[in-house]
Amino acid sequence: MGDQLHAAYQNGNIAEVNRLVAVMSEMRSTFVATNAVITYKVSLSTERPPVLAFWPGLPFETVREGAAWNLAAAKLGGDIGLQGLIHYSSATALLCFTNTSGGRVFVDPFRLEQVPLSVLESPRARKGRPDDDGREARISAQWSDFLQE
Repeated sequence: MGDQLHAAYQNGNIAEVNRLVAVMSEMRSTFVATNAVITYKVSLSTERPPVLAFWPGLPFETVREGAAWNLAAAKLGGDIGLQGLIHYSSATALLCFTNTSGGRVFVDPFRLEQVPLSVLESPRARKGRPDDDGREARISAQWSDFLQE
């Protein structure tokens, strides 16, 4: 929605700017009133289902970032920074911390434990279901339904 607002502002479309601001204000008011947050992890690949996981509350990497910083600081020392998020599983992004001397630590925010680089570099076999022969058709149908809404 931010991109739409920026485009409307750049084009001088004040009516659209006002409409988008009103929508954003309503969304914020609804959030504050209900205090309900649901996290969705979505796929950007049609090889996976469109919605990978969802749960009530904020993402683990947000909720447990402070504890992950503490774990990384214990491993790397106090002079660390958050380099980014690394895709690890359908629902988990690892927090990657680095220090000024080039050290790196990958922290799983769900389990609050370090994940060794060797584990990240080793291929992981996907656990198939007994009816996995129809996986592509199921995923294709999910994407069709998802894009229709």
